[in-house]
Amino acid sequence: MRELQNNNKKSYSIGWGMLLVYTIIALLPIFVNTEQAQQIASLPMLVNIIFTVFVAVNFFGWKDMLVFYLISFVVTIIVENISVLYGIPFGFFEHYQAGPRIGNIPLTVGLGYFYYAMLGWIFADLIVGRLAEKNKWAAILGRPLIGMVVASAIDAIYDPVGSQIMGMYGYPYGGGFFGVPLSNSIGWFINVFLILFLFELASMFLLKHSHQYRWVGTPSIWHLQAVILLGLQAISPIVSFFIMPNQLVADGAGVVWNSHDLYETVSLIALHTMIFYLLVGVTTWLRRRNELSTM
Repeated sequence: MRELQNNNKKSYSIGWGMLLVYTIIALLPIFVNTEQAQQIASLPMLVNIIFTVFVAVNFFGWKDMLVFYLISFVVTIIVENISVLYGIPFGFFEHYQAGPRIGNIPLTVGLGYFYYAMLGWIFADLIVGRLAEKNKWAAILGRPLIGMVVASAIDAIYDPVGSQIMGMYGYPYGGGFFGVPLSNSIGWFINVFLILFLFELASMFLLKHSHQYRWVGTPSIWHLQAVILLGLQAISPIVSFFIMPNQLVADGAGVVWNSHDLYETVSLIALHTMIFYLLVGVTTWLRRRNELSTM
């Protein structure tokens, strides 16, 4: 038991260190020139993915983390390919990244969904708590429903930047959110819900739960660190709003947008979603820890 506690302390320290690294990288564009800032724009997402994999391994164990990733990958490849071909559920869009693909979708897209969905699930688990002990299906549906909203909110602060500024993907018919259509958020709801719901079913029927599952439903340090990472997502868009030069960008429908307005809008969204999740998550964590200490 003492060895397990020591290992947890080491893992917690690594997690806190990653959060510090993320903060430094997200603030780094302030101290470099515009060209360098654009070159390192993808680094925060890389740290997000590494952190999420690390937390997931400690939370679930390697095997179940890989099951979660496999579900994320398969569901995303299927749903996004359908949308590219038929416009449902995300609307018509196209990926521009280089590299190997399955159909029309780059293999790296699965990693992004793993990060979004896993972070959403951990936040949802903190909110749902021990509800599963009293009402199993309420928890099995509750975590995917909450998680899909959290994941879609994260995407909302990155999607216009990824499409209009970084040119990673595009929507040929444009959309009212700086070239991103409303259907994209609907697609995110559907895709992430499927990922999380299928993982809930796999956890219930297929996986032999290891000792890592002791964290599920409890206010663990992993929950707290994941919630803080959610709050830190607000840094990058706000920094970009203040330091990135203004430019005109055209979406797939030919509508021209002001990049300064784009950064300001996603900053507002980040302040009203990521900071909200941070405050709700931390206060929920403190309340539940206090409840445990008085039991």
